[in-house]
Amino acid sequence: MVTYLVIIASISTWQSNIFNYQLLVQVLFLFVVLIYGYKSIVKQGKIPQSVIIFSQDGKWLETVSGEQVSWQVSPQSRATRLVLFINIVSPLTPQKSQWRLIYKDQVNEQYFRRLCRVIIFQQQNATRII
Repeated sequence: MVTYLVIIASISTWQSNIFNYQLLVQVLFLFVVLIYGYKSIVKQGKIPQSVIIFSQDGKWLETVSGEQVSWQVSPQSRATRLVLFINIVSPLTPQKSQWRLIYKDQVNEQYFRRLCRVIIFQQQNATRII
């Protein structure tokens, strides 16, 4: 939403009378940005929230709309102070993987730290195997 506000502010602060029909072009751009922004905000509100259960050893169970999908946190996952880059791999087909970004303010401190421990545990297990 902030991005759309910045774009709208940018379009509305154009210097006047730079080219012919500038006011018409500005109004048209503003209209397009407003419609696109509205559609993306409405679309984002319709995305079902998933429930995720994970264990210290990296098992990741995700429930979306009553369906359960099992994943395994891979050693390629990384943790920073503000963002967790979690790579999850399907235990049935290891070629199938997904990346999840989890920002520190998305979850409470306890869950963020727990996810960090899971990532560190997976990395340590990978180095022991090698």
